[in-house]
Amino acid sequence: GSLANPRTKLFSFRDAATTRAMLADHRRLAGVTCTDGAFNVNSTSIEAWTTILASAKKNAMGKLSADQPAKNQNARYPRAARGADVTDYNYKKPFSDRSAWSGLATLDDDQIRLLAKSFVEETRKRLAQIHRSQVQLQPSLDVHAPIVFRGQIVPVPYIGLAQFVNRYLCGAEQPLSYAGCLQNAITRADVDGANLSNRAVNPAPASTVALQSPTPPPGPGLVPWLDPAHDGNLTLADSRSPSTNRAHLHQASPASLLQSDILSVIGPALTTRSDTFTIRAYGDVSERPGSNVSLGACWVEAVVQRTPEFCDASQPPETEVCSPTDGGLHNPLLKNTNKVLGRRFQIVSVRVLSPKEL
Repeated sequence: GSLANPRTKLFSFRDAATTRAMLADHRRLAGVTCTDGAFNVNSTSIEAWTTILASAKKNAMGKLSADQPAKNQNARYPRAARGADVTDYNYKKPFSDRSAWSGLATLDDDQIRLLAKSFVEETRKRLAQIHRSQVQLQPSLDVHAPIVFRGQIVPVPYIGLAQFVNRYLCGAEQPLSYAGCLQNAITRADVDGANLSNRAVNPAPASTVALQSPTPPPGPGLVPWLDPAHDGNLTLADSRSPSTNRAHLHQASPASLLQSDILSVIGPALTTRSDTFTIRAYGDVSERPGSNVSLGACWVEAVVQRTPEFCDASQPPETEVCSPTDGGLHNPLLKNTNKVLGRRFQIVSVRVLSPKEL
């Protein structure tokens, strides 16, 4: 059968009764489902990010048709507006326009591409930062130790979505500690003219001790009061100009794009690892052992997919892999086969390649 969410597909090697029981149990649900079209946030492809962001295009809402105001200006990122309440597509409206407070932001293709470019640039910046969280599980190593391969320090991918969404708190340079990748990418794109969060030539500045009203609560037209001890929390910066505060008091207005708006649209499809791989292999037959004369050769390409099932399927997919007391150790109840080989792969397709395809 099919599920209500078209992006979620049944993916089970088990009998129908067991599959239904697992679907009804939130602790076992992931063992029989998969995400169709998952997107790895470690991608540094601008085209790939543009494609996933463009999935918000052509959504009819309320009184708005799918292509309003134009076919290249129809990516919807709604926050507060839903259903029949939607009456304005709110495309690049300034904060002085009442529709800018309607709870709906519409982006055009150029904005999407600039945002995708900013995601890639921000990701490249962040993956080079080793001061994030514990990336080495061995207790004897410094948790900030760089990963070295063949004498070169290599970037460390996002280990989980938390590292992608949240700000870095552990010794990172300041722009990376103010906000996560998504929010910083919005700021970076606005500096390049994307008009995503900042919709005014001179937006209301972020609250400072000098601007705030003398006592809380503020009177009409006064800047909200802020504890001076925490005024650094109202800071956003582009790492290319880290000393300039890009935050403003319209930051969370309905039409001012936030990372939560992006996540509400594409969040369910995001992941930090891939489960489908393309493998190519080559083999040939020689005239005799050690001969350089080949009698025949073949290139083969296989697409394989990791499944929720363990290689030893006697243990259910939801079996804990790590020790409950030490994440660097295996669960002592995990069978040796599953400790060594992990999850089962299935072959999706195999084909022979011609020399022109190499």
